[in-house]
Amino acid sequence: MKSLSLICLLFIGKFCLAQQNYVLSGMVKDKRGEALPGAGVYVSGYKIATVTDNNGKYTRYISMFKDFFIGTTPNAEQCKMINPNVLLIDYDNEDAKLTVKTNQFLIIENQALGYRIKYMVNNFEYSSRTNIIYYEGFPYYEDLKGSARKKRIWAKKRLTAYLGSSQHFFKSIYNGKATEEGFIINKLITQPNTEKPSDSTIKANIKRLTKVQEGLVRKTITINLGDSLSYWIRKKNLPNGISILSRSPIAQDTLVHIKNQSIKSINFTNKLYIVYTKEKEDPLFANRIGLSISRPLDMPDYQISTITLQVTPVYFYENGAIDNPRSMLYAGYWAWEKIADSVPMDYLPPVDVERK
Repeated sequence: MKSLSLICLLFIGKFCLAQQNYVLSGMVKDKRGEALPGAGVYVSGYKIATVTDNNGKYTRYISMFKDFFIGTTPNAEQCKMINPNVLLIDYDNEDAKLTVKTNQFLIIENQALGYRIKYMVNNFEYSSRTNIIYYEGFPYYEDLKGSARKKRIWAKKRLTAYLGSSQHFFKSIYNGKATEEGFIINKLITQPNTEKPSDSTIKANIKRLTKVQEGLVRKTITINLGDSLSYWIRKKNLPNGISILSRSPIAQDTLVHIKNQSIKSINFTNKLYIVYTKEKEDPLFANRIGLSISRPLDMPDYQISTITLQVTPVYFYENGAIDNPRSMLYAGYWAWEKIADSVPMDYLPPVDVERK
């Protein structure tokens, strides 16, 4: 099964890396102990196309790429990269950015969903400063061979992976069926935090009080209540904005607009707060620090994701594919599910499911 270019821009919050993640670093030297610029490095069968810099230093982030690209869901545990030697890995220390590409297909065997995925990675980026993951490329899905029983299990898991996904959401709003297919679309509105002074005011007071503390040994000073260094540091750590959830459902006909015969678009301010009511959150997701989206106390543990626009408007197709890879930022459940929980863009759920 062929798939169109699969694109994703994800915000992962305070992502907790798995225990198996590792970073190898060191210095490549010749027999005399001098650094070798431009030397290639090979580790335990992994072939890295990048070379050492002028100081002979190198870094490896293969396991990190696996977690951020394939995922950390239960399905991801049953995925294996068959040829990691095709990964072209680079890490920019100055920008704190991991970049990965391939010039031939990366092969991923997904025993959870029964797919052999051939993925040409045009670009993968992870910034440890912003905690944002972005990737795009061309995946090709092949069915794994299996018994009739195995195929029934795979079919059930594929349906579960599809339902509630961003692909399902955009396909449903294209057809005007988001509500009946289990999605609630709300708005998350961010308002300025009136309790937080301007950044310039905070910075000036911290600078002033830091100098005062440095001079305490030389002179006696008086600090008024509310004028301490700790007070201004607390103000600095306050969020810039306060998010307010509007629980009035957004009508699809006001959100979705027709571009032409085959393309539609969405455009909005603030964030969309997407609730999928037909599946609960996986307990493994709920336990990951920094990923879950806050919810009202009376709301069950439905799957919740948010969408923030980066480029407007967002154009999308009937199959749920997005036109511009960098047009949106996902957070919440959609930021957790990655390649291990993906299905081809031409995937069709069983007819009886669509009717329900």
